[in-house]
Amino acid sequence: MICKICGSDKVQSVTRTEEFEYKGNKIPVENYTIIHCDNCNGEIADEKSRENSIPILIDAKKVIDEASRIKEIVKKFQVYVATYTNQQFYENYSEECIINDMIYGLGIAINDKFNYANGYREWKKELDKIINKVEDKPEPTKPSSGVGENDDEKREKRRRRDSISKRTIFRNAN
Repeated sequence: MICKICGSDKVQSVTRTEEFEYKGNKIPVENYTIIHCDNCNGEIADEKSRENSIPILIDAKKVIDEASRIKEIVKKFQVYVATYTNQQFYENYSEECIINDMIYGLGIAINDKFNYANGYREWKKELDKIINKVEDKPEPTKPSSGVGENDDEKREKRRRRDSISKRTIFRNAN
């Protein structure tokens, strides 16, 4: 092999854990091979190592970006809650009103598009979709107890009861 930087033949293949950095986070990639030149101290990554590292780096970027987004949402929600005591007569609000306000604050923290006159109504529609998506996931099947209702019937009753209680909050705000 010849060094692509200086043309020297004093090169060697070195396999190691290479660390990449993204938004201040280190991403280790194991078994990363580089060609090291003893003459110029230059290093060039092996083509196969570069190709193999791409999916690892893309996945790590997604995780880091999602964590950054969650931190941003929490900060925005904290600001919303911190300013709550600035509202006149807030201590006279009902629990339901406070719950609705906090739900709205969460919507604004998630997406600024909900921070306008009809934003709460739009956020409720979006939240309803999220809740329905969670409710539609099947629960793991448990063996039947053999007494009275079977476990599937009990789960269905519980799901309907929980669904009604979750939606009551949103219907009352219309």
